Amino acid sequence: MATRTFKGVLRAMARNGNFSRFVIDEAHCISEWGHDFRSAYLSLGDVRQEHAGIPIMALTATATARVQSEIISILGLRKNAAVFKSDFDRPNLCYSVRYKDLLDSPLEDLAVLINESTISFAFSIMR
Repeated sequence: MATRTFKGVLRAMARNGNFSRFVIDEAHCISEWGHDFRSAYLSLGDVRQEHAGIPIMALTATATARVQSEIISILGLRKNAAVFKSDFDRPNLCYSVRYKDLLDSPLEDLAVLINESTISFAFSIMR
């Protein structure tokens, strides 16, 4: 969103009413250490100012109260913006460790894992 080309695309989309909201993932990168490797996150406040009438959602699982406050400030959100919190350890997430050196075929194992995850995800959406 920091490039001139993409900003032009956003302007055209806004003019034509072709998008309804901004969604920023990993929003903690707007603040703190995110600047070091994701400097483009710093320009999101500027993009937000240009498109102030479009709702915005900032998502992160790791923001402290101070970082949340900085995100709200940098993005120009209302001070009373809705903040939703949940635990990072959710029942719909699965964590496992697989040691590549112990697998007969790491790529095949990965393909099976992805396929099983996709089927499970599709099933839970359909329920």
